[in-house]
Amino acid sequence: VGSSEGQYDSGRGEVEDLGAAVSWLRDVVAGVPLFIVGYSFGALCGIRHAIDDPKIAGLIAIGLPPRSYDLTEIEQLPCPMAVVQGSRDEFGSLEEVRSALRRAPTTAELRVIRGSGHMFTDTARRAGGAVVESVESMLGRVERIEPDNGSELASADQ
Repeated sequence: VGSSEGQYDSGRGEVEDLGAAVSWLRDVVAGVPLFIVGYSFGALCGIRHAIDDPKIAGLIAIGLPPRSYDLTEIEQLPCPMAVVQGSRDEFGSLEEVRSALRRAPTTAELRVIRGSGHMFTDTARRAGGAVVESVESMLGRVERIEPDNGSELASADQ
């Protein structure tokens, strides 16, 4: 935190960087479900990217910060979402996160790490386990489709 290069520009450049990374990764692992995992501000960037990328299989937000950012964009999210949130997160209470997730048009689940704050000090292992559980849960709802022009994903619910 705070040691990256570049200038903060309210997320525009960061979302572009994420898009470039997603594009590169699609070339490396074509045809596999692609999930975005973002922490705090990175979760917001993930939401913004996934809104414009219908091939994202799911989004996992770690430490979603509703006190720091307007999260109304969740209303446009086309993919399933999970949030791993500390019960004592300084940037978003569980009720604030639940309120944001109620606006999601797709499946949205909350995994609570009891006793943890925003930095997941001493609870990072449990938070990591919750991320893995979230991906596994979402994988059960995603299937691989191989159209004539390449690979893309669709929700098994569609």
